[in-house]
Amino acid sequence: MAAKDKQKAGPEGIKTFLKEADVSLKKFAEKFFQFAQCLREKRDVRDDDLKEMSGELRALHAAASRVGLPKTAELARHWEMLLEYVRQHSGALDRKVADLIGAALEALGSLARDLNQGAQESTDVVRLLEDIQKVTGKPTGKKKKEAPAQPVEVDQAYLGIYLDETEQNIARFNDDLVILEKNPIAPALINNLFRVIHTIKGSSAMMNISDAQEIAHALENILVIARENRQVFPEMFPLLFGGIDTISNVIFSLRHKKDVAGDTTSVVEKLKQYVQSSPAEKRRKDDLPEMAAASRSARKILAQALARHDTIYRIMIALEANTPLKGMKACLVEDHLNHRGVVIVMHPRAEDVHDLGQGQVKIGILFALLGPQGAAAGAQEIHGLLLIGGVSVLLIEAVAAKDLTELLDKKTLLLSPDAPQTKPGEEKTSPPGPSQPARFPAQLRAGPGAALTPFIRIDAQKLDTLMNLSGELASIRARYEGLVNQMRGEVSSGREFARVIAALKSNFSALSRELGHSIGKKEDAQTKHIFKELAILREQLEQLEHAAGQSRLTSEVRRIDEATGALGKVASHIQAAVMQARMVPIRGVLSRFNRIVRDLAKELGKDVTLVLEGEETELDRNLIDGIAEPLIHMVRNAIDHGIEDTPTRRNAGKPERGTITLRAFHQGNNVCIEVADDGRGLDGQLLAENAIRKKLVTGEQVSRLTEREKWDLIFLPGSSTAARVTGLSGRGVGMDAVRSMIGALNGVVDIQSAVGRGTTFTFKIPLTLAIIQALLVTIGETIYALPLEAVMEVMSVTPDMVDMREDHAVIQVREHLIRLVDLKNTFPVHSSGRPQQETRRVIVLTDGERQAGIFVDKLIKETEIVIKALPHQFSRVKGISGVTVLGNGEVALILDPKAIPQVA
Repeated sequence: MAAKDKQKAGPEGIKTFLKEADVSLKKFAEKFFQFAQCLREKRDVRDDDLKEMSGELRALHAAASRVGLPKTAELARHWEMLLEYVRQHSGALDRKVADLIGAALEALGSLARDLNQGAQESTDVVRLLEDIQKVTGKPTGKKKKEAPAQPVEVDQAYLGIYLDETEQNIARFNDDLVILEKNPIAPALINNLFRVIHTIKGSSAMMNISDAQEIAHALENILVIARENRQVFPEMFPLLFGGIDTISNVIFSLRHKKDVAGDTTSVVEKLKQYVQSSPAEKRRKDDLPEMAAASRSARKILAQALARHDTIYRIMIALEANTPLKGMKACLVEDHLNHRGVVIVMHPRAEDVHDLGQGQVKIGILFALLGPQGAAAGAQEIHGLLLIGGVSVLLIEAVAAKDLTELLDKKTLLLSPDAPQTKPGEEKTSPPGPSQPARFPAQLRAGPGAALTPFIRIDAQKLDTLMNLSGELASIRARYEGLVNQMRGEVSSGREFARVIAALKSNFSALSRELGHSIGKKEDAQTKHIFKELAILREQLEQLEHAAGQSRLTSEVRRIDEATGALGKVASHIQAAVMQARMVPIRGVLSRFNRIVRDLAKELGKDVTLVLEGEETELDRNLIDGIAEPLIHMVRNAIDHGIEDTPTRRNAGKPERGTITLRAFHQGNNVCIEVADDGRGLDGQLLAENAIRKKLVTGEQVSRLTEREKWDLIFLPGSSTAARVTGLSGRGVGMDAVRSMIGALNGVVDIQSAVGRGTTFTFKIPLTLAIIQALLVTIGETIYALPLEAVMEVMSVTPDMVDMREDHAVIQVREHLIRLVDLKNTFPVHSSGRPQQETRRVIVLTDGERQAGIFVDKLIKETEIVIKALPHQFSRVKGISGVTVLGNGEVALILDPKAIPQVA
């Protein structure tokens, strides 16, 4: 029946099933290791682990049934019954159940091997199924067909967190590995690398990212060798760099929802082969006591065993090449030995064995047999414990207790593997020698005991929303201030009204007295009527005066003014706090250049060191991504063109190792980033000749340029000083792109250079793109905002001060000619209708390199504005960089100082 079903399924069906079964076997082996650990530590198995394994078994049962493999299907079903039995007993696991799980794992591997060899399911599983039925108490009848388990889907919210954290860990790994390459004897850094890659492995396993998990695990095995030898060997660095790059590719593919570029399996196999064939690995297998003495935990176990007078044995076993599930076999060996004594050292570890390839695997064990007894009797007992299928015993020999005690005494005088120590009388500040590990500042290489700063993860979009709301709050505050100013005007009008009433009353009183003197004592009806009307009018004036004096408007306006002032302070604090929350250290950008400089220098055969300064400098997170690519261009050019090769530097009397410095610092409301090298520098004359040859400028234009202006020719499209085109540079597009990208961030690029001494490029970028100080002006009837950072001075200009040069109006300001721009001739400005004055107001603006003056009709005030992007249909309008809403609700255009000279 089985053969018939298999024939119906066809070879392709069996092949597909075997691929799925191979993945399942790996997962089962990992879970079995966890179960064995629970048994050793006498704790229950987690219910989630049991559920996960049961789901895999249900899927395996369905797949085996589908292709006609009854033995495999029945084994999977009975195995699931066994796990259900464990779940019913609250995860309690005893040795009998653990042995059955191990036997099921071995039987499944044997069945898979049968099929791989083209045979039928020849492995006998009847006895195993009966043993499972005896434990669980359930009949072995067939189970109703179940639907295959659905694949586990990754929660996208958790995936984002995983990607962010893994990218940070990859950056940390690269940084530490670059430092370690310069000084391989640094146990503290090796431990840091081990912790980072272990974190990547664990988080990848939780997210079911198997590619990243397998590579991380293989890298971890290499670092185990490095950690136990307390140094990284030269041949390890290409493997470690290549492995972490492959993990980075996996993370990049996940983030951008693309297939992983390249074959990760070949990378894993290459790492595994090194672990098996490493000379350091082979040395350690033969020196188990040394390994025990070098490990703090193993040294403690060994000392306790010697104190109990246990007999210590050196054991060597081999797992044959054709043995299935080698990792499970190694775990069984460890369990059997621990049942009678204590495994002090096992190398390689049981959990690492299944990653060591398909060949024979030799394992060295240092074992303490409980209680004193004869060496021969103990060896015979140990041999009985190792009677496990597929395990060959190569060596069992007792180790003299005296030799072990001397070894422990010797090791206590040496440096501990976890932290550098000194002998009595030695200076702790002595420089690291060839055999002494380098010491690194604690604040840079914090250990596990370092204090952690509490933080929470916030979606960047939420910060942007808060920033917009705080900007709206600033606008509302400005409106309140405008209303208060209007009310102050009303108060002033009220006071003026009261003063007029008082004056009118005084004048009326004087008039009444004069009239009384003129009329005298007449008492006719007309006179009485006049005095009656005067009395009524006096009473009305007194009422008006009293009402004006009793007005509460003044006090109410004062209270509103105070409330508005308090609102302004709170709004400013909120705005400052939100802006600060958006600020991130530039370290994340600069630190990645350790690896970039290392790779480029090796590719070009140059000796280059990178110096980072000001890594704590903060800037708006929206700028972080924008500056990365320009910096890469600059660093690449510095290594390719700036830094000379070693013979040239030696002949010039320079240090053979070139230096590139990335420095960040604040300057006013800007952040400055310098890229400096100590290379050959910029030759302005050479740049000019190249530009003329490529017809980018004319000889006449060059003749009027200063040395500094000749340096700026490097930013022209197509300009390059490279003698040849390489894969890195030489086509003349990099520097032009750099200036464009920095300009898009409202920044500028400055150059300082000296031939033969080096060049410094400085990016000057606003700290934030959200809120700025601005000067409000009117041109005609339209209000414009000018970034205050760009305003150099305000001056009055008469017609006789203006000259014409090349069809442009200019004005002499001290030693410079400033071009004048009248925006009324460019923008559709509504005229005020007033005649133009002879003397006009000019504001001189700068973009950091050039200067220009614009005519304005009126200066309004200096204020803080919130920048809002132009609608997409107006995004190409030259001279305008954005809009802002003023306190009175009007919209003002923000002028772009860099584009002003171009719009005229």
